[in-house]
Amino acid sequence: IIIRYIATCLFFSVVFADYAGGYPGAISRNPVSAREISLSNSMVSTYNKGFSAFTNPSLVAHTKGIEIGSSLFSLPSNIGMQVFSISRKLPPQAGAGLSVVRLGTDNITGISYNEELTGPLKHNDYYVMMSFGINWNKYLSIGINTKALFQRSSISDTETISSDGISFDAGIFSSPLDYLDVGIRIENISGKYKTDQNEVKIPARFISGVSYSPNTSTTLLFQHEIIDVRKKYLTHRSSFGLEYGLDYNFPIFLRFGLKQNRWGIINKEEVENLYVFTGGFGIQFNYLNKSTINLDYGIIFNEIGINNVVSLSADL
Repeated sequence: IIIRYIATCLFFSVVFADYAGGYPGAISRNPVSAREISLSNSMVSTYNKGFSAFTNPSLVAHTKGIEIGSSLFSLPSNIGMQVFSISRKLPPQAGAGLSVVRLGTDNITGISYNEELTGPLKHNDYYVMMSFGINWNKYLSIGINTKALFQRSSISDTETISSDGISFDAGIFSSPLDYLDVGIRIENISGKYKTDQNEVKIPARFISGVSYSPNTSTTLLFQHEIIDVRKKYLTHRSSFGLEYGLDYNFPIFLRFGLKQNRWGIINKEEVENLYVFTGGFGIQFNYLNKSTINLDYGIIFNEIGINNVVSLSADL
């Protein structure tokens, strides 16, 4: 019936809308903070206050005290995304975190073949993530994420489709030089969704990147991703980021990014080379001389227009 068709289209267009569109697990491939978005999600090799578990679980080990991160994204087609994360230091050389992410849309009008209203359609995709990282030594950190995945689609007032799953991430972070950091993340290890009737595998993603800081004000980022969307297909994407700090009465950070929006290479064969520009800024200020608060803004330029996102993070 048309209700199922609409629900299926909504499901794939909203949840899987990224460079590996059409494949499960897109919510975990979405950046979750305005700083990530403004730097084109090229942050696997750099610390991201309040959101480090998402960029690389090994960076949780670098948490100082208690850190909180929160994002509220309002996206096209009535799509909303909410993120909350909290992490803390575990003496002497470790850290742990707990995060919740929700992506979905509500109040989409459902119409049957007879052009009768069937009630609002809605879809929610969310996961709960536990993170742990440890500083192996002064040059190397390692970490893991464990994610419980949930999907719920209401296709009428009385009918709901649901699926649940689990996946794991592993990360490595190294600082071989004072001005150079290296990060590696393997995402969605053994990831899958299960319904009452079948099981769907989430493609694994291998991410590597470097962060170069020629001075205290400038950070240059490069990241390369490989995703195994099928047994015989490997798709690649590169991202670049630049962050520049201005020290006035309070620090201000200007950010720019560039990333491939479509599949760039399939099995070593160039297919498309389309890029998306991103940008944004961040403001850092102290609260009662005890806490440091970061307010970040990001903007994306793509085919559907301009998207604005905001995030807030703090250490307590």
